[in-house]
Amino acid sequence: MSKQAFAVSAAIVLAAACSATHATTYNAAADFSTSNNPNGVWSFGGQTSLGGAFTAFSVNGTTSGFDFWHYGAYGYLGYLGAIHNGTGSAINWGTVVLDPGQLALHPGAGAGDYSLARFTAPTAGMYTFSANFIGQDYIIGTTTDVHLLVNNVSVFDGLVNGFLATASSGTFAMNLAAGDTIDAAVGFQAGSFYGDTTGLDFNVELVPAPGPIALALLAIAPRRRRRS
Repeated sequence: MSKQAFAVSAAIVLAAACSATHATTYNAAADFSTSNNPNGVWSFGGQTSLGGAFTAFSVNGTTSGFDFWHYGAYGYLGYLGAIHNGTGSAINWGTVVLDPGQLALHPGAGAGDYSLARFTAPTAGMYTFSANFIGQDYIIGTTTDVHLLVNNVSVFDGLVNGFLATASSGTFAMNLAAGDTIDAAVGFQAGSFYGDTTGLDFNVELVPAPGPIALALLAIAPRRRRRS
């Protein structure tokens, strides 16, 4: 068999072997629970300083069509918490609009009151992850500082300034141990926390380990090249 033919055959078999093992994907909005926090790999809560102690939100409910989690200090949205539109239509509430299925975080009033969506790795492995933040206040205009942290250490810092303004982390790939955490965090930047509802698209994927066929092909390929 020629080198080119072998390479093509190996690629076909390798693709088939990899396709048999699918990546496990997680999305903070799609996996949002109206009754449990934590819920599987996801939890929502706050930190009084970025990378500090995490305290999960303990009060849940629904208001104006939004599902929410917060600490319960206030009976309405607009303070430290997480909100989600679980309906099939866009919802306008006050100065905020969320699309169907969209998740948003709102920082607290105190300096360093960060609102977080936390992913906890269920098993060791290679993970890819990304977060996209977007301003959701169409009257006041969102002004937030946004962050992505791994085990409480920031790997991305950005700013959202204005309605529909975005800050995107890009995609990271890291080996994580079971129990390691990835946090998407939102703070109120340097001004007021009013109007700081920030949409969040937070995706994590556990990359499957190569199966035995793929590993065998990877082992054979160097020997085949040496013989050619």
